[in-house]
This record gives sequence, C-alpha cells and structure tokens, in this order.
Amino acid sequence: MGNLFVSNRGNGTVSVIRPDSLVSTLATMGAGSSSVATSPDFSRLYVVNSASNTVSVFSLVNGALLRQFSVGQNPVDIAISSEGNYGYVLNRGSGTVTPFNLIFYNLLNDIPIESGALSIKLSPNNQVVYIAYDTEIIVYNANLTNIITRHPVRGARFMELTPDGNKLVCTNADRSSVTLINLPYTTGATRVERIIRSGPQGISITKNGLFAYICCTTGNAIQVVGISGDTPILQRVVAPIDSPYDITFDLNDDFYYVTSPVNNVVYSLSRSGDRLLIYRNNNPTNPFNFSTPFNIIITPDLFSFIPPALATDGLALSATTSSSEQRLISTNNYPPPYLSRKVRIKKISFL
Repeated sequence: MGNLFVSNRGNGTVSVIRPDSLVSTLATMGAGSSSVATSPDFSRLYVVNSASNTVSVFSLVNGALLRQFSVGQNPVDIAISSEGNYGYVLNRGSGTVTPFNLIFYNLLNDIPIESGALSIKLSPNNQVVYIAYDTEIIVYNANLTNIITRHPVRGARFMELTPDGNKLVCTNADRSSVTLINLPYTTGATRVERIIRSGPQGISITKNGLFAYICCTTGNAIQVVGISGDTPILQRVVAPIDSPYDITFDLNDDFYYVTSPVNNVVYSLSRSGDRLLIYRNNNPTNPFNFSTPFNIIITPDLFSFIPPALATDGLALSATTSSSEQRLISTNNYPPPYLSRKVRIKKISFL
C-alpha cells in the first residue's frame, strides 16, 4: 500500500495519506514547506521549509519531529545520498548548498554556487552532483569543488535521473520543453530538447527507465515521453488535469499521484487509463488539510506508522472506489526499496 507524503506550502505541514484515507498531518514548525525526501531505509522524512529557511526531520516510525535546523536563504530542494550518510540542501536565495550529516545532523560549511539554482540531484553512485539553474544544468564532482561540464537549458525546473543513472531528464518551463541528456560524460554526453505541452514542472520516471511523466501546469495535462533512446519521443497526453505540479508513481508503477496547488487537491490515476480518485478537503470528519499541496513522494509500509494525534478512518474521496483501486489497496507485495518520485489522469493506453 505505502504512504504518500504531500508538502503543503500554504500552512507548513505534510499530509500523510494512505491510498484510501488520511493518516495524519505532520506540523513542520516551519513555513513554505516544499521539497520532501526520505532516507534510503525510509525511516526518516526530510522537509524543506523555504519561507523559514529550515529543514525538518521526522521519524517515519512514529511521526515524531526529530530535529529542525537552519540552512541558507530560500532553500528549494534537497538531495540524499543513496548510502544514507549525507544530504545536500539547495539554497536559491543565498546561492549556496548546505551539506549535512544524516546520522548526527552535523552541518558542514555552506558551499557557494552560482545564482539562480532550482533543483539538485545526486548520481546513484553519489560521485556526481547535478544542479539545475535558470539557464543551464551544471554538473559537479561530489564535493562541489570542480565543474565537470555545463548544459544550456531554458528555464529549468525539475530534474530526474533514470534508475541506472545513464540519463537525465529536465523540464524547461520558459521554453515549454523537455531536455534529455544521455550520460556518462566520459564518453561524451548528448543533449536533445523537445517541445511539449506548456508550463512543464514536476517529472517522474518509470522504474524501468523507459518513460517520463511530466506535469504541464499551464497546459493542464500530463505529457508522457519515451526516453529509451537518445531522443525524447512524445507518446501520449493525459488531459484534462487542472494545473498539475508534481508527480510520483506508486511502488509498482501501476498508479501515479499528482498535486494541484491551485485547486488544493491530489489526483490518483491509473497508467492503464482509468480515472480513479481526487483527494479533496471536503470531509469534515477526515480532511486532508491540503493548503497549496506542492511536492509529493511515496514510501513502502516498512514501519507501523502511527503518528501522535492522528486522524483515523473516514474517506475524503470524490470518486467511487474502482476495481483498480481495490487492487492497489489490497496489495502487500513491494519491490525492493527504491527512492523515486511522482504521478497523473484520464484515458491513455498502458505504456
């Protein structure tokens, strides 16, 4: 089944959702909650609070707030190493990266970078750092002391790496395009851009590395792009979805979930084409407490997640339960833990 974690930029909280109901709302004690990430073993949740310049750390065993620490100005993204030893917080306002130790929460000295940074990613082997700026993607070594290469882009927003680390996909909001960069750099990277629906933002890549699902905010759609070759291939457009922003797949890539900050809802969709559910703040006994829902991730149920003061039972869903949804709710078979991102709506053929 798993748990969905939705950051609420409007009220500084995180909504914790199972596919059938709200579990709890975590208060970050910060403002402008945006980027969310977990430790590789899914025991910790990290929430970036952009408006209060902090990072909140929660236990996913019991929902307790373990730590909150200050970082640079206007932090916008966070990247966690795959072995779970360290993390990077990207501070757009101060033009820095704050490295920290995930075990003892020791903050290291801020590392100055260029201005205009928007998102950060680590390669699967933790040897390369990718930072997307307004006009380019810069590739650094792990210590951010050397620049390996630069890739010009137009209005970069979100980046995602394929699970094998051989391709990087970036959405470009200013140009309404997607850029596919084929790696590694030792043999010479190729970069190809394709125009897609307008306002691309959040992106999620299927675990087989074949398709990217992209939230086109002003285009009110999800763009499906094939990325198996050297050139991105436009596959399908899933529409209408009102102002989709961020997306994550479920643990088996059968369903995906999409945030809509404008409408304070989260969509749940099936890749086979069935429109499933819309999670709304419309049930007084079990409200989802969405307030500008921003970023979203999903984790497996590795722990008995019973947060303090949780709200139990009740459904705040606007659609009837389908057989597809019942299949999602009843499944207990998880793939090996894998930290990934995102998901979307309406009739498409299965890709």
